[in-house]
Amino acid sequence: MDRTQWELCRESAQLRVQMAEEIKRMTRHAAQTQEPILRHLAYGFPQGGYERLKDQLMLADDILVAPVLFKNAESPEAVFPPGSWLGANGCLIESPTRRRVKVSLSGLPWYHRQ
Repeated sequence: MDRTQWELCRESAQLRVQMAEEIKRMTRHAAQTQEPILRHLAYGFPQGGYERLKDQLMLADDILVAPVLFKNAESPEAVFPPGSWLGANGCLIESPTRRRVKVSLSGLPWYHRQ
């Protein structure tokens, strides 16, 4: 691995450490309710018409993840269910809306419901 790959791996590990307590909370909730932690948007927002979305997911009820699934994608369109969503980059998105999100290899687009 070159230096860039090591840096990306380190950043990913740091994000996991940063979110450890929240992930533990989600895991405890899933153990009690038998609900999945990784969810389709239609699971949490059944009336929103999100059934056809294939490139986004929810992490429990409050974290929206819009991963890059296609090579060279730099600004995929993300769909935001109703609410206020705070991006990892500090942007606040009021929704429901669709937005193009700027992405890079070093950043996973994710948003926390406020």
